[in-house]
Amino acid sequence: MSDIEKINKEVHLKFNYKKNEDYSNMIKYYETLAELGDNNAVDNLCHYYKSTQDITNIVKYYEMAVDNNNFKYVDKLIIYYFMLDNLESLLLLYKKINNMEGLIDTLESMLSKYRFDKTLIANIIIETNFDEYELSNGLSMLKKSLTHNLDSYDLHFTYSINGLGYEKAKTDFIELLSS
Repeated sequence: MSDIEKINKEVHLKFNYKKNEDYSNMIKYYETLAELGDNNAVDNLCHYYKSTQDITNIVKYYEMAVDNNNFKYVDKLIIYYFMLDNLESLLLLYKKINNMEGLIDTLESMLSKYRFDKTLIANIIIETNFDEYELSNGLSMLKKSLTHNLDSYDLHFTYSINGLGYEKAKTDFIELLSS
């Protein structure tokens, strides 16, 4: 019997949470199970937190499940990120699950709002290969500009003494974008 099955059996034998309203123990046991990757525990925790309208904990457990490769919660997490207007987290989620269409749409949305973490955006644009995707003119120009500037730094510092300084110049350039 697995750890999850043992804990689940213990939980069901010892507690009837709704009847006894023993929510602190319920949360404790379901958190343990959720950390072990039990989808039922995540469902139960999120159901409880929905009843208390605790969106922070709902998102926390959906994120935990996705981090444990339980991708059945991705769609729910996307909905909460939209609801909370948390585009930075949405962007990182799309990158993690390799959803390029969602990533591009979110980048476009963030760039049009002028409210975003410039370092995060720059790093994602620089590090992501968009070759097989159609980008808007603005995003395409930004990608080309960032890449061109970094290529210039690379060229300069590659041929400097020992090639030292490229990573520092790259960091400085990205920090310059943030100011």
